[in-house]
Amino acid sequence: MKTITVNIVNFNCIDNDKAHNVFHIREDSAGIILTDVLEIHFLELTKLNENVEDKDVELIDCLCF
Repeated sequence: MKTITVNIVNFNCIDNDKAHNVFHIREDSAGIILTDVLEIHFLELTKLNENVEDKDVELIDCLCF
């Protein structure tokens, strides 16, 4: 079973221009993924008018609804 966390925020919390960011837990120095059953998504509403990637269009349309 996979655990997916979705955080929808109305402020900038990730230091990039993407409206949708996905994180996984990795070991800092080696970059080894601890587990493939955890994903953490951040959807930053304040960045919707900025650089939205083509693959995120359906997700963004759903959020705007």
